[in-house]
Amino acid sequence: EYETPTFQRPVLYSAAAYQAFVGHRGLVFGMYYGVLLSIALFCAVLAPSLRDRSCIWFSLHLVFLVTFFMEFNLLLLSQMPVLRLLSPEIILEFSIGGLFLFLGLFVRDFFFSHTRALFSERVLLLFVILCALGMALAPSASISRLTDYFVLVIIFGLVVMTGIGIA
Repeated sequence: EYETPTFQRPVLYSAAAYQAFVGHRGLVFGMYYGVLLSIALFCAVLAPSLRDRSCIWFSLHLVFLVTFFMEFNLLLLSQMPVLRLLSPEIILEFSIGGLFLFLGLFVRDFFFSHTRALFSERVLLLFVILCALGMALAPSASISRLTDYFVLVIIFGLVVMTGIGIA
C-alpha cells in the first residue's frame, strides 16, 4: 500500500477539487519553469559582458530543459498551440537532442578542453556532432529508433563528461 512513480492508485476528484488540484499544480510548475528560465535569461544577459560562450550554451541548455519538461508534463502544447503541428514525440526527441547538444558545448567551453586536452576535445566534439545529428533526424526518423539512438549517445556523453570532470 504505497505509491511510487510507476505505481499510483487512481484518484477520483469532484469538479471543484480537481480545479483546485490543477491550479496548485500549475502554480508549482510555473514557479519551477520560471526560475529555470530566469536563470537562462540571466546567463544570456551576462554572456556579452563576460565574453564567455559557455554562458550562452548554458542558457540554451536550460531553455531545452524547460521545453523537455513542459512537453513531458503535457504543458507545452497547452501554452504554445502553434506547436500542435508537430507530434509530441518529435518535440521530446528534439528537445532531448538540444538539451544534450548544448550541455556538451557548455562542458567543452567551461573546462577549456580545446586548450588543455586534445583527446577530450575530440570526444566532446563527437558527442556534440552526434546530438546535432539526432536533432536533424528528429522530424523524419521513427521514434523508437531515435529513442534508442539518443539513449546510446547520452550514455556515451555522460561517461565522457564524467571522465573529463574527473581528469
